[in-house]
Amino acid sequence: DDLPAEPSSVDKFQISSLVLSTETKRAVEKAAAQWLTKAQATAKTSKKQLHELANRESNTAMLDAAVLLLNIIAFFGYLVFPATYFGPFVRDSYTIWLGNFAGDLAWTIEPALVLSFSKLSAVLTLRKEKIKAI
Repeated sequence: DDLPAEPSSVDKFQISSLVLSTETKRAVEKAAAQWLTKAQATAKTSKKQLHELANRESNTAMLDAAVLLLNIIAFFGYLVFPATYFGPFVRDSYTIWLGNFAGDLAWTIEPALVLSFSKLSAVLTLRKEKIKAI
């Protein structure tokens, strides 16, 4: 037998070499290498997917901010008429027209912006990639 007489002189690596045959070790090493390669490929794919998701969410957040701003402009634009009619402010037809124009313009730009979002998002993503490449 290859076992030493004294247990205290046994090396841990000797025990593992006695337990696993050479073929089994090679099979385990091969499986571990395949798993590691697959894990690295998955990590690269996941990293790329996370970057794409982050870009998409960033663009969506910018769209939401723009829509909110346009709705605030429309709200205050349309608020001009009731404020001048019911409030203590001077009724000026030009001010009322300007408020209505601001509201109409904001609510005209908003659907155009939302409908063209996918193309704008693609342009913004390409622009970010070009900046990163520099």
